[in-house]
Amino acid sequence: MLIGRQKNAESIQEKSGENKKLKSKGLVITKYEISDNKIKFFDAKGFPKKHWVLIKEIPIQEISGIESFGNELRITWNEEVYTFVSKKNSESIISLCDNMQSLLKDRKKTIENNEKSFVRKNALRKVMDVIDSSFDILMGLNEKKIDWIHLEGNVAGVLDSWKLDEGAPLNLDFTNVSAAIKRRIAEETSKEAYGILKFVYQHFDGLKPQDYQKDDSVNLPNAKNLILAYYMLNDVLFGKVVGEVDNEREILALEGVLLDLANGSNVKLNIEELKSGIYKLGVEVDRDRIFKDIRGSFKQKLIML
Repeated sequence: MLIGRQKNAESIQEKSGENKKLKSKGLVITKYEISDNKIKFFDAKGFPKKHWVLIKEIPIQEISGIESFGNELRITWNEEVYTFVSKKNSESIISLCDNMQSLLKDRKKTIENNEKSFVRKNALRKVMDVIDSSFDILMGLNEKKIDWIHLEGNVAGVLDSWKLDEGAPLNLDFTNVSAAIKRRIAEETSKEAYGILKFVYQHFDGLKPQDYQKDDSVNLPNAKNLILAYYMLNDVLFGKVVGEVDNEREILALEGVLLDLANGSNVKLNIEELKSGIYKLGVEVDRDRIFKDIRGSFKQKLIML
């Protein structure tokens, strides 16, 4: 008997809990309006002279679901269902529901595209870091005294099998570069670093439109131009380090790619300022700072792609 009473009590509690979960808040409304990114519901109050009273306002961006049933509108907001009952016909409620469902669909698509864009931009930044590390290794090998410990640090961040799924997968393996550095073999290290750079360049230069999704905000031409321009920028910097006196042709080619990038996106770099920084490499000693400034200003533009 005691066990039976306890089970009955538990059953009543469970049903009571279910009712609380399913319970929605019903509010009678006469009209609604959409303004300031909110839905505002009103009812007419007062006698004999009526006036509009705000019943509830809900931020549109916080709505997770909306549906209509005749003259009833149900909105899911902050994990709670609010029911609004129109005193007038159901046509306005149905119209509001349709419009809001369309807005929510567009918002969901925008969020998804922003997430894809973030992933793509983060991936492109990784590629730029790979280009930096590979060129830094080549530059380090051209020093009078090679700092092998420093070169080990350059490759440490990209050592393991590094993969980037960009439609056509970009798979980079830095283990051979690392092994050559550890063996202190300059020629082999140079060959492996060149191999990485050649592979990256050919990968992006050979990408086709089908390798990128059509709805991706970071489109194929912009991504290609960004990486190829960054590759060329580092190649110009490398030329300055190894003592190339006449690299005007490379700088002109870089300008051309930067103009293409500017025409197809919001990435607009000050070419004259960039050239000024490059030319400083021939007269200033603080090379690391100049490199950091030039590369940093370029990477900052990535968010505008």
